Amino acid sequence: SIGMQHAAITLKPDFAVAYWQLSAALRCLGRVDEAVVYAEKEDSLRPDNPEFLFRFGDLYLECMRYRESFTALKQATLLRHEFPIAHSKLTELTRSLAQLNR
Repeated sequence: SIGMQHAAITLKPDFAVAYWQLSAALRCLGRVDEAVVYAEKEDSLRPDNPEFLFRFGDLYLECMRYRESFTALKQATLLRHEFPIAHSKLTELTRSLAQLNR
């Protein structure tokens, strides 16, 4: 899958979905830091897509990059008000951060 996504990106460098799929494949392999690089490229191609912002926020959360996670999740909920899973993840993140600050 990784090789196929690299091939897709080579053929069409602005194909945002290929960057996300490559990011997801790397994440599944535990290569989370590499996954973030490709997710950031995908986000630069589609910055106002709430679904991608949600997945991006979730990936940042996994990397313990809380500020970036909060920003992405908040933006996803602002772009799509009726987005229950994004609101839930944002609430979870906010609670976790509040507990860390105690």
